[in-house]
Amino acid sequence: NFSGKSDPYVTFECHGVNKKSRTILHEQNPVWNEDFYFNVDTSMPILKFKVWDADALSKDDCIGTGEISLHGLVTKTGETEVWVPLKGAKANGEIGLSFIECYRSTVTLKEGRDVKPMDALSGSSDCYATIGVGQQAKQKTSIKGWTLNPMWNEKFTFYVPYGIESQLEMILYDHDTVGTDN
Repeated sequence: NFSGKSDPYVTFECHGVNKKSRTILHEQNPVWNEDFYFNVDTSMPILKFKVWDADALSKDDCIGTGEISLHGLVTKTGETEVWVPLKGAKANGEIGLSFIECYRSTVTLKEGRDVKPMDALSGSSDCYATIGVGQQAKQKTSIKGWTLNPMWNEKFTFYVPYGIESQLEMILYDHDTVGTDN
């Protein structure tokens, strides 16, 4: 743009799955520090990416593209960092990526027992929980109304990196239609 800065974001494609980073405004050297998880079941997966400049009044501009074979980069022994030069007519610079193998972990949130009553009039709670691992987006159960013993039996899937200590976080809430949830 006129200031000589970009509003960059990155789109990724691997094994038919597409992901997009957040946009960083007015930056020539963006640092995203975002995690993306791809379920790759082939011996020769390719990660393709495009770096874009977001434009409010016109079509976004492609700054550059790249691709890298993940064969040999993704291991259980630790994180692998690589820098990939951008290609294309307007391309300038490179993008840094790091890779680590993860295992898929499924957690089933079954039920709550003897939950504290948060609704004074009914003497019950409208329960739901959020559950997450690390920097991954928190997932949420359905709301079970008018109960102190909610039953969910809901499954949640997370990707946990090998060799990196990860903590499961669960928070139980009482849903309120007026005001904030407790």
